[in-house]
Amino acid sequence: MAKARKQYGAVPYRIRAGSVEVLLITSRETKRWIVPKGWLKRTPRRTAKSEAYEESGVRGKLRRRALGSFEYRKKMARGPEVKCRLKVFPLAVRKQAKSWPEQQERKTRWFKLKKAAEMCNDAGLARLLRKLGKE
Repeated sequence: MAKARKQYGAVPYRIRAGSVEVLLITSRETKRWIVPKGWLKRTPRRTAKSEAYEESGVRGKLRRRALGSFEYRKKMARGPEVKCRLKVFPLAVRKQAKSWPEQQERKTRWFKLKKAAEMCNDAGLARLLRKLGKE
């Protein structure tokens, strides 16, 4: 079995009326609800912040400690699926830009935490979202 390739991402969140809301984005190909993520740039945290902006236009304060990680299978544009290990950091959103690099390629939507976990069809991501609500 091939070793998992590493990716880093952010879970953009905010508190509204005393409850946690999470910003999910659609994937480019399958339009599933996911979180912003990507391949390592300089550091894991910098990657997470950068991907959050590029894919959803959000900026904010990224926690130092990761929420956790999980493995999933990624369909590559060219070639077979690859196994990936995604490490995600909570990102307390301060603002969302009016426009951002991948705005035309993805949808973004705020969900209450419980609904966000239900909307993700990846059990690993859903588990981490539920964990966010307990911190």
